[in-house]
Amino acid sequence: MEELITYLRKMFDDTTIKIINFMENANLLVSEMKMEQVKEGDKIINKPSPNIIEFSYLKLCDDDPEFKHNMMGEAFLHYLDYILRDVRANWRLDINRLKQELNGKCGYCNIKLNNCPMKVLAYVKKCVADERFNEQAFFEALMNYPHKIAVNDIEEENIAEKILFLCKSPIDLKGAQFLLDTDAIKIEGDDFGKIRYKTIDFDLKNVSLINNLYDFYELGIGISGDVDIASTKISNNYSYMFNYSPVELAVYTKYLCDSKKVSYYNVFNKIFIKLGRFESIPKLAYFNEYMKKIDTSFENSIALQKELRDVLTYIRNYDNKSQLPYVKFDFLIYTRDSRNSR
Repeated sequence: MEELITYLRKMFDDTTIKIINFMENANLLVSEMKMEQVKEGDKIINKPSPNIIEFSYLKLCDDDPEFKHNMMGEAFLHYLDYILRDVRANWRLDINRLKQELNGKCGYCNIKLNNCPMKVLAYVKKCVADERFNEQAFFEALMNYPHKIAVNDIEEENIAEKILFLCKSPIDLKGAQFLLDTDAIKIEGDDFGKIRYKTIDFDLKNVSLINNLYDFYELGIGISGDVDIASTKISNNYSYMFNYSPVELAVYTKYLCDSKKVSYYNVFNKIFIKLGRFESIPKLAYFNEYMKKIDTSFENSIALQKELRDVLTYIRNYDNKSQLPYVKFDFLIYTRDSRNSR
C-alpha cells in the first residue's frame, strides 16, 4: 500500500488528492472497466477491457455561465447511495494514453489544477482495485489520517448527549456526519467563547462546485462562521434538505471530539443508537429532494404543485406504515418533446 501511496503523491499535488478524497467519501463517482466483446474459440463473450475505464459522476462542473445552484443536498443524497441520474455526467479514461487523458480538461474548465480530478479519482480507484486493497483503508492512509482512535465510552457518551440536547433530527445529524466524513469543515480556532470555522461553499453562483472545492482545499476560501460554545441553540430552517444546520452541528461535534481526543464516528454511532427507531434517512432525503423539484419545476401552477406534494406525502406516510388505506395512482403525462414521450 505504501508503494502505491508514494507513487500517487509524486504524480498528483495535495489539492487534487484532497478533492478526490472529498469525492470518494461523498460517493460522487462510480467506475468500472468497459465491457468488450472478445472471441474465444467459437464463442463471442463479454469481458472487461484492461485499458478503458468508464465512469459516472455527479456534475461538479458546468459550462453554463449563468449557473446558480445549491449542491449540498445532491451531494448528500449521493453520500447516502441515492444516485440522481439527471445531475450526472459520463466519461471514459484510456489507460494507454494516461498522461494525455489526465491532463485533458473540458474547454470551459478554468480550475487551476494540472489534472481533471474526476479522471484522477477513476484512475486511483482502478489502482486500488488492481491491488485488491480496501478502498476506505487506502484513502485513510493516503490522507495520513491518524490510526484508529482508542474507544472512550464515557467521553463519547457525554458528547452524544450534548449533541442530542441540541438536535434530535436524524437527517440533520447525518448531514453533520457527511460534512465531517468529507473533510468539509475546518476549525480555525476558538476565542471569546466561540468556535471559528470555515466550510465549503455549496451555494453556487456563476461558478462550479469544483472551483469552490479548489478554493477551499488550496486557498482556504469558503464560508466562514462561528458557533457559540455556551449556546443551547442550533440555527434552523437551514435548507430544503435540512432543518437544523448540519454545519453548526458538525463544527460543535468536531470541536468536542477533538478536545477529548475521541472518534466522531463512534459518537455518531452512539447518537443513532440512542435515537432508536426513526424514518429511513435516505428515503426522507429523497422525499425532500423531490419536493424541491416540484416547487421549482411547477412554480407557475400552484394547484399542480399541491396535488403532487399531496401524492408524495401520502406515499411517504404509507411507506412509514401509517394506518392509511391503499390508493392506486394513475398518471397521464403530456409532453411536447416527442423524443421523451414514450
